[in-house]
Amino acid sequence: IVEQDSLSFVPVKEPTPVPEPTATNTAVPSPSPSVSPTPNAKLPDFVPQSATLADGGAKLRVTIGNASSNSYTGPLVVSVSGGVVPKIPTQAFSVNLPANGSSTVEFDLDPPVTTPKTATVKIDPENAVKEANKDNNRADFGLTPAVAQPDLVITTVDVAVDPIKVGIKNSGGALPTSEVTVRITVGSSSADEKQTLALAKGQEASFSVRKPATGAGKVEVFINRTVVASKDITLLP
Repeated sequence: IVEQDSLSFVPVKEPTPVPEPTATNTAVPSPSPSVSPTPNAKLPDFVPQSATLADGGAKLRVTIGNASSNSYTGPLVVSVSGGVVPKIPTQAFSVNLPANGSSTVEFDLDPPVTTPKTATVKIDPENAVKEANKDNNRADFGLTPAVAQPDLVITTVDVAVDPIKVGIKNSGGALPTSEVTVRITVGSSSADEKQTLALAKGQEASFSVRKPATGAGKVEVFINRTVVASKDITLLP
């Protein structure tokens, strides 16, 4: 048999096609979301807490709070503006602010505040002190002047006459229409006179009270049954 003829009898097998590798998607990690910086826990945090009038409106008391768990001791600048006029609008104070505590500073006002006003308080206006939060350093406060209370004093006691003459004067704020009583007590005996009156600052009134007894005693002034002034006296026979 010829070699070529023998090859014609050998079965021929087509090569099995090898599949092309399938492309795989490699997962790309997503970028981490941006994290807002946390305030530095080691810093103080100044907050204006309140502003009130004192000394008849001649002073402004400002309370500074520390909203941090870290104390602060040192200089701190505070400024006041708005409807009030401090003699020195911006001042540096030496403060001791405990953790989550407060401290009070004062401003002299010129002229004194006698009508409702608004005060704007700024702490560390130039950002000289590092803080955990700089967004809470300013606040507006409404100011209401304190109403002066009446202050009745005994000006004269004439024990040489009967009835005894007692003079009183209002050295404080206006006294609205009220029941005013002047009572003289000696031992267990007493006598009084009542009047319904209103007294502006500086106004006076006179009372006549019979002599209850002789000896050491006292004169008392009542407004609506509350003692507001007293004076020791001695009544002679």
